[in-house]
Amino acid sequence: MEEHFPDDSSSSGDFERKDTDQMMEQPVTKKENFTFTSNNKKRKNSGRVYNLGKVRQEMTLIHYLVKKVRSQCFKESAWERRVVRGDIILCFDDAQTNSSCCKNPNQLLSAGTEVHYHRRSWYEPILPDMKHNKFPFQILYQDEDVLAIHKPSGIPTMPSQTFNEYTVLHQLRAAMNTEPPPQPVHRLGVGTSGLLLIATSIKSRKILSQAIRERRVKKYYRALVSNGKQIPNQMRIECPIGPIPFPIGGGTLYAACPETHIGDGGSASKKSKPSLSLVRVIRRDIKNDQAVVEVEIPTGRPHQIRIHMAYAGYPLVGDPLYLNGGLPCMEKKYFSKRDPREEDMDSDDDVSGEGEDGMLLRVSLPRDCGYCLHAYRMIFEHPTIDGQWMTITAPPPDHL
Repeated sequence: MEEHFPDDSSSSGDFERKDTDQMMEQPVTKKENFTFTSNNKKRKNSGRVYNLGKVRQEMTLIHYLVKKVRSQCFKESAWERRVVRGDIILCFDDAQTNSSCCKNPNQLLSAGTEVHYHRRSWYEPILPDMKHNKFPFQILYQDEDVLAIHKPSGIPTMPSQTFNEYTVLHQLRAAMNTEPPPQPVHRLGVGTSGLLLIATSIKSRKILSQAIRERRVKKYYRALVSNGKQIPNQMRIECPIGPIPFPIGGGTLYAACPETHIGDGGSASKKSKPSLSLVRVIRRDIKNDQAVVEVEIPTGRPHQIRIHMAYAGYPLVGDPLYLNGGLPCMEKKYFSKRDPREEDMDSDDDVSGEGEDGMLLRVSLPRDCGYCLHAYRMIFEHPTIDGQWMTITAPPPDHL
C-alpha cells in the first residue's frame, strides 16, 4: 500500500497580527472519544509495507537497494539480510498481481520492476501513563470537513521507523473508518501536546493544505524555556533551518543553519529554508530561571520552536536534543534499551553503545521527550464556508 504523508515543511499564518476579536471562537463539540486498548507497555503491530519505487534500467537487486533507495538508509550487509530472509517482494505489473519474493541479492532486475520491502511485525512503545489501558483523543471541534483533536504528548502524528499503528493517523482511520480517510494537514512532534487539525474531506484537505503553504493559517504554541530571567518580553527569531549530518536516524537531522554555517559547499546546508518565530513572554519563574512563552510560527519547519528557542539561547526545559545555538547534543546518554528489530535496524546499523541494566548509551533523537511544548491555538478560514473564520484552542496544561 502506497503511503502519502503531509509535507514536513508546511508553514502557517502571516506573522502580522490582525484583529481577531470578531473572529468566531468555536465551542468544544462534544463527541465520543476514540479509544484503543492494550494490556502491555508495548503493542505488536501487523508490520508495514514500503514501496521502494520502480527500476528504471537493468541492474541487480542489491545495487538498486543500496544505490537508488533513499527512504531506507541501510548498509549493504543489512539489505542483504533482508533479501535473504524474504522481506523483498518484486512486482512485475502495475496491478501487482504478478509478484514474487526474491531471496537472491544478485537477482537481475529489468526496467519497470517495482520493489517492495515488507517489514515484519514489531512491538511499538505506548504511553507509560495510560490509565485503564485506554487512550482517548479529545475532540475540540468537528463538522463534515474539519476535525480538531487534542493530541497528548507521547504519541506521534504520522508513521515512522519506530511507530506505525500507534500513531494519530492510524488510530483515527481505524476508529472513524470513513472515505476519504481523515488526514492531518500538519504535524506535531512526539513530545508535543495540543491542537492537531485534520481534514475529513478531499476538498478541505486541499484547501487547508494550500492555506498553510500560503501562510493564511496562524498557529500559536506555549513552551517552557530556560534562562527565564534574561529572555526579552518579545523576540523575533529568524534563522534558516535545514538538515545537518547526524550519526543515526537516517544520517541527517534538522537544526539551525545560520548564515555562518551556509555556503560551505555541504549538501545539507543547501537544503535549509528561511524560518521565522515570533515570541512573547507569558510569565516568568524567577526562582527557577524559567519562563512560559507563546510562540507564533509563520513558517512550520520540523522542530522549529525547539530549534529556534535553543538558537536564541533559551532552549526548552528538559529538551534532551537541542542545545544553545540550535544544534543537536552529540553527547551520548542512557536510554531504555529496545530490540533493534523494533527500530528496523540490524546490529551493524546501530552505532549506539551497550549500557547496563537494560539501558542503551546513544545520542538523543527527536522522538525523545522531556520538554514542555503545547500547540495552543489555530486561526484559519473554514475550508468550505466562505468568510467564516475559526479560532480553536486546546487548553494548555497547568505549567503552561
